[in-house]
Amino acid sequence: MKFNFSLKCLLFLGFLIAFNACEKDMDLVLEEDAVTFPMIESDLMITLLSASDFKTQRSAQDRVVFSDTLPLNLVTPEFLMEQLKKTNLTFQFTNTLDTNFKIDFEFLNQEDELIYTVQVPISAGSTDAPIKVETIVFIEAPEIEILKVATKLVCKITLSQNEKPVALDANGFIALRSKKILFFE
Repeated sequence: MKFNFSLKCLLFLGFLIAFNACEKDMDLVLEEDAVTFPMIESDLMITLLSASDFKTQRSAQDRVVFSDTLPLNLVTPEFLMEQLKKTNLTFQFTNTLDTNFKIDFEFLNQEDELIYTVQVPISAGSTDAPIKVETIVFIEAPEIEILKVATKLVCKITLSQNEKPVALDANGFIALRSKKILFFE
C-alpha cells in the first residue's frame, strides 16, 4: 500500500514538473526573423616548414624568410560567387622555433594589386613549449565584394623587427593550417 502511494506521488510530481516546463510562452515572431545561410567549408592553405626550409636574411630591409603564392578561387562556378554574402577565414599556427614571426596574407586581384590583407604576429616557441595561435577573420559587406575579385593569395612569413635569422640547424618547425567557410544567400 505504501509503495502504491509513493508511486502515485512521484507520478503526480513528475506531471507537475513536465506541465510547468511546457508552460513557458514561445515567441513565434523570432522564428520568422531567423535567417539561414547555406555554407561551404574547405581548406585554404596547409604548410609545414622546418628551420632548414627558411632562406637566410639577404639584407636589413628584406626580412621575408618564406613566401608562397597560390591561385585563389573563393567560389566556383561564377553564379555562386554572386550569392556569396560572408566568409570566415581561420588561420591556425604552431611555432616551435625560437623566433618571432609576422605572417601576412595578401589577397591580390588579376592585375596583382593588393586588395586585402590579414596580418598575424606569432611569438617564439620551443619544441618543449610550442606556441599555438588561432586567428579568425570575419568578412562581410562591403569587404566581401573586394574579396570576390581576388585571384591570388600570398602568404609571407617575415621576421619580426630586430629578430635574428632562423638558425638553419635549429630543431623545430612552424606549421600553418587555414580554412575558409563561405556563407551564401
